[in-house]
Amino acid sequence: MSFRWFALVAIGLVGGVVVFAQAPPTQTPVPQQTPVFRASTSVVPVTVTVTDQKGNPITDLRQADFTVFENKVKREIVNFFPQAFVPESEGAERVDGLGPHSRRTFVFVLASGLYQNVFNALDRTISFIRNDLAPEDAIGLIAYDRSTPFTTDHESVARVLERYKANYDRLYNDLWKATVVTTPALFGTRKPDDPRVLKAQAKVRAEVDAIFDGLNPTRPIIQLVRGMNRVVPTTDNAALNAVASGSNGIKLHAGIELLRHVEGEKHLVFMSTMGLAPDDEEAARRVARPAADARVIVDMIGAYGFSWGSRRVAELTGGHYSTLDYVDKSLNRIDRKSRFSYLLGYTPLNPQLDGRFREVDVKVDRGDVVVRFAMGYYARPEPEPPDPVVLKELLQRARIENALSDAAFATDIPLGVTAILLPRIGVQSEVRVELKIDAARLGWSDSAGVKKGTVELRAFGADAKELIIGDFSERLDFEANDATYAQWLQNGIRRSIRLPVMGVPKYVKVVVYDYGTDRVGSYTFTFKDKE
Repeated sequence: MSFRWFALVAIGLVGGVVVFAQAPPTQTPVPQQTPVFRASTSVVPVTVTVTDQKGNPITDLRQADFTVFENKVKREIVNFFPQAFVPESEGAERVDGLGPHSRRTFVFVLASGLYQNVFNALDRTISFIRNDLAPEDAIGLIAYDRSTPFTTDHESVARVLERYKANYDRLYNDLWKATVVTTPALFGTRKPDDPRVLKAQAKVRAEVDAIFDGLNPTRPIIQLVRGMNRVVPTTDNAALNAVASGSNGIKLHAGIELLRHVEGEKHLVFMSTMGLAPDDEEAARRVARPAADARVIVDMIGAYGFSWGSRRVAELTGGHYSTLDYVDKSLNRIDRKSRFSYLLGYTPLNPQLDGRFREVDVKVDRGDVVVRFAMGYYARPEPEPPDPVVLKELLQRARIENALSDAAFATDIPLGVTAILLPRIGVQSEVRVELKIDAARLGWSDSAGVKKGTVELRAFGADAKELIIGDFSERLDFEANDATYAQWLQNGIRRSIRLPVMGVPKYVKVVVYDYGTDRVGSYTFTFKDKE
C-alpha cells in the first residue's frame, strides 16, 4: 500500500509587467521588463478589484470612490485607470509610467500529488486553459523541480499538462528516490557518484524533460528561490531541486520570483489538499509579504485540509479562497474577477528607499462590495533574494512534506505510534494518537545544566481510499534537567495528541522533524478492519 494521499498538487497563476506582441498561432515567448515602481518612488501602484457578493466586477467606480492609506496614513491618489482586460486598451496612454493593462500572465505551479484522481483537477485545468483564457493571456508552468518560459501558445501548455497527468506519479517517486534518497547531505546513505545512482538520475531527468517538450528551456526552481538572475552553484542543485520538487512552500516562492519582474495582473492560484501550513498571523504575513511586494495575488483552492493561515495569505494578497468548489468553478471565478480591476497610483509616505515594508489599505465608498488588494510593498530599488534563514526554513518544510508523501518510513528518528478512534461528537470524530520519540536521535543543546531541543510534529489521517480527512501540526520545545533527560533517553519522549477527522480513518501518519540535527522520522499506523 502506497500513501499517495499525502502528495499534493498546487496550481498557481501569477502575472505582472509584460510587453506583448500580437500572438501568432505558434508558441510566443513573452519578454520580461523592470517594474515601474523600481525605477521611481514618486508613484506607488496598487491594483484593486471590486466585486459584488456574487463575484461580479463593479465597473462604474470613480477615483473619488477610493481612499488609499500607507502605514495607516491617508495618501493622495494621483493616477486612476479602470482596467478592462481586452486588447483594445493596450494602446492607452501611460501617466508617470503607469497605465492600464489589457492582458494577464498565468503561471501554473504543479506541486506533488494526485489531485487529479480525487477531483479531476488537471482535466479541469486543461479545459480552462484551452477554452476560457483570453488568447492574449501569457502562461508559464512550474512542475517537478523546474520552470518554463512564458508563452501565449495555450495548446502547448495543455499538452504538457496532459503528459504530466499521465506520468506524474511514477516520475515524481522515481525522481525523489533517484536523487534525494541517495544524497549523503540529506540522508547519509548511498554515495552520490554511485553509477547506479547516476544512471537512475539520468533516466528520470530524460523522462521529465520529455514532458516539457515544447516549453523549453527550463530552469531550476531553487535558482528562482535563491534570487532571480543569480548564478547558483551546481554542486548541490540535484539534492536541493529534488527536495524542492515536493515542497509547496518552495514552489510558491519560486512562482513569486519567476514573475516578480512581470507587469500587469498577477495571480498565483494554489490548489492543494494540505495548504501552506502557516497557522498564525505572523506566519501568514511571512508568506504574503514577498507576494504582495511582487504584486502577486495568491488564490487558494482546496477541497479540504486548508489551514486558517492559507485563507489569510489569500486575504493579505487580495486573492480568492475556496475549499468547496470544483477546480473549474474556482478558476472561472478568478477569471471573471480579474477581467476588470482598477490601477491606482498614489504618493508614498516616504519617497526614500529605506528597505522597509509598508502596509497598504484601500477603502471604497460603496456599500456591500468585496474589495481586494495587496497588503503592501518593500521600499527598495531592486528585490532582494530570500534570506538564507528563509531558504533553510523552506528546505526544512520540504523535508517534512516529502516524509509525508513517501510511502516508506523515515528511520532517522525511531517512532512508536498507536491510535484510538474516539466516539463521534456531531459530524467530527477525533483520533487519540500516542507517540513515542527516540530522544537519543534528537539534537540537544546544554545551557546551565538544562537540555533543550525542538521538533516539529505533523500528523494526518486518511480514509480507506487514502484521502486526507484530518491533519494536526505543532512545534514542540523540550527542556529537561539531568534526571528527566536520562529518563527520556531510556524510555523515549511521550506525547499524546488529538487528531480531528471528518470521516472514518483507516490510516494515521506521523512525521517528526528535529531542528537540531535535520533528521526526520515517520510512521504510519493502520486501523484493523472490523470483522
